Amino acid sequence: MLALPGPNLFDEKVKELPKPAQKVYRFNKILSRFFVNVFFLSIIMIFLFSHQLNRTEYIEKEMEDLIEKSENSMGKKNVSYENKELRLFFQDNILFDHNNFQLNDNVKEKLRLIIPTVSDNMMVEVIGHTDNVGDYCYNYELSKKRAESVFKYIRPMLTFNNSMFYGLGEDFPVSSNQNEFGRSLNRRVEIIIKSNPSNSLIYSDSLFDKMSFMIKENAIIVILTFCSAMIPIITYFFNIILVCYSMIRNNTKNKVNS
Repeated sequence: MLALPGPNLFDEKVKELPKPAQKVYRFNKILSRFFVNVFFLSIIMIFLFSHQLNRTEYIEKEMEDLIEKSENSMGKKNVSYENKELRLFFQDNILFDHNNFQLNDNVKEKLRLIIPTVSDNMMVEVIGHTDNVGDYCYNYELSKKRAESVFKYIRPMLTFNNSMFYGLGEDFPVSSNQNEFGRSLNRRVEIIIKSNPSNSLIYSDSLFDKMSFMIKENAIIVILTFCSAMIPIITYFFNIILVCYSMIRNNTKNKVNS
């Protein structure tokens, strides 16, 4: 067992202390040993959290590489990165024939270039959208089937199960439905790629924010580490003072008696 060396040189002098003081001395030694072990355990825990922080930085680098590859393959106008989410926009005329949900061959090559590079540190959502022309329920089902068509194609390329698809119909347009150009922008499928929360600590642009996050999330360990470092030191010096006080007191008594 790891332990801070106690004032063993004074152990014989402890026997001269009053019994209550001897109990305090022994209790302090036990307390000191306990918190020294807790301190070393806390250091190990901090090391593990630091490793997780490095892992988060690695995931961020993966996302940067994925953004670059997506922009090179699809063009910057079809790629968006906001709020730590990468969005790939595919217009319906590129993916499907009119009022159809079968995936065209000309877009499969782009998907094959991008999707296999998505790591298991991320999660993928495929979302279908339509314009507001036609029946609302029909548009909803069409958006869902188109999202499903894209999802079924990319699913074998993913190395993890954290992926999903759904349709939103005409409810979330990105442009006006009053003209054909706007409607063509609304008829789309989006592939959203973002960090898998279960595999990373935090996405942030500054190291200070990351460390603040670690402290907030692991406040108990931080407090425990501080206390376990201070308590053995305090008890160690308290025992020395206790023994020294006893020695001075006994010497004073001996002089008086003599």
